[in-house]
Amino acid sequence: MNTTTPNLGSLNFVFLHVPDVAAVRSFYVETLELELVDENPTFLMFRHADGATLGIGVDTESFFKAKHTVDETSPVELWWQVEDADAVHATLVERGVRIVTEPKDEPFGRALAFADPAGNILCAYQPPKA
Repeated sequence: MNTTTPNLGSLNFVFLHVPDVAAVRSFYVETLELELVDENPTFLMFRHADGATLGIGVDTESFFKAKHTVDETSPVELWWQVEDADAVHATLVERGVRIVTEPKDEPFGRALAFADPAGNILCAYQPPKA
């Protein structure tokens, strides 16, 4: 049995497939206030204040050569740790974001889920207070 682990380094990039980049651009820039650092007609690159990056692109010919579908059972989950889940919820509602799951207490903290214009489900959680 091989007990060595692969040296993958740090995970630093998440990519979401969407049918229309222009349709989700303002959501990530204006609603979620992520910094747009690169774009072209089929791709957007964002950087969060903590340095993490998020790519969003049209699935024309994916790297895997496989078709991806974006729906409510998407295998990708994006989670943001927040200080106040209820305040985040209120802001998202005020900005017209579709809420998928209202804030509720989970074993890992208070969590909510919301959707971008392409139907990708995004999540936020507030760790339990010690």
